[in-house]
Amino acid sequence: MTDEHHGLVARLRVRIPHLVGVHCIAHRESLAVKDAAAAFPDFKIINDVIRALGEIVGQSTPWYERFKYLQMVIHNTNLEHQGLYLIRWLSHGDAIKRLCSILGAAIIVLIEYNHKLAPVVKTLKFYYCLYFLADVLAQMNTLNRFFQRRSVDITLVS
Repeated sequence: MTDEHHGLVARLRVRIPHLVGVHCIAHRESLAVKDAAAAFPDFKIINDVIRALGEIVGQSTPWYERFKYLQMVIHNTNLEHQGLYLIRWLSHGDAIKRLCSILGAAIIVLIEYNHKLAPVVKTLKFYYCLYFLADVLAQMNTLNRFFQRRSVDITLVS
């Protein structure tokens, strides 16, 4: 317990005044990334693209078949569209990484579907933000997984 006045950390601090208490560092790191992403408006656009693609491909067999065909033509061996749904915060990094791997087929599907986000996905800014986030969130996911280990020594984080 980390309650400010009655938790374990507060009780130990009476005997050890310089004690530093850390509550679930993995959770804090995840929340910090989430708050930072909220201040990044282009992140919402990327999430909207992921959701739109998931809805188009996931709810229509003809569009799913078209998506698979486009990936085959582009020589992308990852024919599944799984992982595009953002259920939990930790899945954001994986979903963005997945979008990067299927981007060619995803753009064509959005354009052919005449989706309102089709013009956005053709911009250099979208590409830059997508790949930037893929790199950053990959590092954050690695860090988060490290913090979820049973015994963590935060001085070993590199």
